[in-house]
Amino acid sequence: MIVWLCVLRLLVAPDPSRADTCVQDMWYNGDAQPRFVFPNWRQAFMGSYDVWLTDTNLAPEILTGLTVANFGTAGAAEFSGVYWRVVCGGVVTSAMFPMTYAGIYQSDSGPHPAWTWAGASPDVAGCPDLCGATPCGASFTIQLYADIAPCPTNLTTLNLGFPVRSPGAWIGSLGDGGGCFVPWVDTSRDPDRDTIVYSLKQGPDNAVPGDTIDYTIYFGRPGTVNLTDVTIMDSLPPYVHYVAGSAVPPPDVLWDPNPGPPPVLRWTIGPPHAVAWGASGSVRYSVTVDWGNGELFEPGSGDVAAPEGAKLDNRAQIFFTGSTCPASSMVNPPMSTVIRRFLFWKVGDNDVLYSQTFGAAPDEMMYEIYLKNMSSTKTWWNVSVWDTVPPDLDSWLGAGGFDDPCLGWTMTPSGCAAASPGRTVAGGTTLLTWTVDLPPGMTLSLRWKATVKASAVPGTMVLNRASVLELGRSGVTGGTGHSGQPRGFFQQAPIILPTTYTSYIG
Repeated sequence: MIVWLCVLRLLVAPDPSRADTCVQDMWYNGDAQPRFVFPNWRQAFMGSYDVWLTDTNLAPEILTGLTVANFGTAGAAEFSGVYWRVVCGGVVTSAMFPMTYAGIYQSDSGPHPAWTWAGASPDVAGCPDLCGATPCGASFTIQLYADIAPCPTNLTTLNLGFPVRSPGAWIGSLGDGGGCFVPWVDTSRDPDRDTIVYSLKQGPDNAVPGDTIDYTIYFGRPGTVNLTDVTIMDSLPPYVHYVAGSAVPPPDVLWDPNPGPPPVLRWTIGPPHAVAWGASGSVRYSVTVDWGNGELFEPGSGDVAAPEGAKLDNRAQIFFTGSTCPASSMVNPPMSTVIRRFLFWKVGDNDVLYSQTFGAAPDEMMYEIYLKNMSSTKTWWNVSVWDTVPPDLDSWLGAGGFDDPCLGWTMTPSGCAAASPGRTVAGGTTLLTWTVDLPPGMTLSLRWKATVKASAVPGTMVLNRASVLELGRSGVTGGTGHSGQPRGFFQQAPIILPTTYTSYIG
């Protein structure tokens, strides 16, 4: 972006002989990370835009107009107010300027709800310039804010931004006192994708058995009148145990939790309920993820360990008693925490393999499996790793086989090979296998090598699949249960003729 701006500056540098020479640009400088906003949220930050507005006119750099088009689906029903302000050199130089809803605006990218501003304008002549001439212009930032309506549409996507330039028209979304205008730019390319929610539950994206997970439930205060109370009900997902006394504030009597099934937590929160910037209120609590060491042997561990790859899906329901909005209750967007015991991947040292030719050594592939225990407290017992030898490869001839610390590459393990490798032949399929216990945080690297068979046909795709599964050892001190299902990974490489030329980007 910076290089492009420099090039633009050189191509259209102000000409001292002309008073109407202009150089202008605007670009979005937000983080493009999705955010959530709540009903009655006041002056929520919606985006930030850097402006480069320069010319050779002697007039002060005073903004003369501004149009903001919403690229989401929200209009006057979702916004009760839109504001902007100027930031110069990192310092706020103006108060919040309220904008006026102007109905539907037609731009190159389609119809959008629009907000406009006109009136007293800030002088940005004192902001840093980028061209070094006097007078020249200003570099500043426009920040956009919005008030969310009392009864907006739940899960509506928002994105306030500047509209694109209409075909054939060189009119700007903002200009200065000297007649320079910034072209309308398509800010829908880098949207924030803010989403309106009445309630929201947050927790981690991933967890391992034995972890403690902290959940937080936020809610807004919909409607134009004070609510009688807000009731939150949350059912615990499978494969977790509630941490007694962890809820803040404490749940209702006999709901800490209600045994169910499933176990349910409930809070009744009376007024006042805030309508200032941010959510109106929140509750939080903690659970542990079951590691399956037997509930009688180790209470809280569960009889069944949370399966590998399982999603701890959970949705809380919020009831707004006394709300003037059409909907008196809402369910939060799904909160899914995925169970991941292992960091597991596999690489091969070739992207392509060559078929054998007379007088030349066969091409080879070396595979490497990386495996890490993601838990900082639990040992994974009896972890089984297996890898399928593709039918087009031979791991017995030459220097193929396991990477044995004592014997080098071999298919006859000496007993000191890493993780005690073995092999199983089932019909035409050969499985290379390892069995190991993985202490907390342990990382393991397993390697083996094979060569292309003389019978391999060019054009064949060599497909290699590796998997890992904890078989577990429950009912003992520090034990864990079966992980339920294996994690898989595959690597593929085509076999081509030695005379074939390839070009690829890795």
